[in-house]
Amino acid sequence: MISIVICARANDINEALKENIQNTIGVPYELIVIDNGKNEYSIFSAYNKGVTLSNYDNVCFMHDDIIFKTNDWGISVMNRFKSSNLGAIGVAGSPYYAILPGAWWSG
Repeated sequence: MISIVICARANDINEALKENIQNTIGVPYELIVIDNGKNEYSIFSAYNKGVTLSNYDNVCFMHDDIIFKTNDWGISVMNRFKSSNLGAIGVAGSPYYAILPGAWWSG
């Protein structure tokens, strides 16, 4: 189960992104959209507000202008946390999932 926190430029995200998450995540999730259309929050304070509203232990922070191309990505994330002592996973536009730690811009 994953809480997805999005700092958005409006009070909601577009339907295409909602459908993309629903069709690719593969696990139960909740969507928490923090409206930052008036630029009230820094990205950090918006994400912290999202954490306080979340109901699940695993929290995914994301922007509102991306799409997921991997099916069942939520299952992969949950499995990584179960099988290791990781505390966080980060992806920044990476075209692949590396086995070894490395920079997101390499490869």
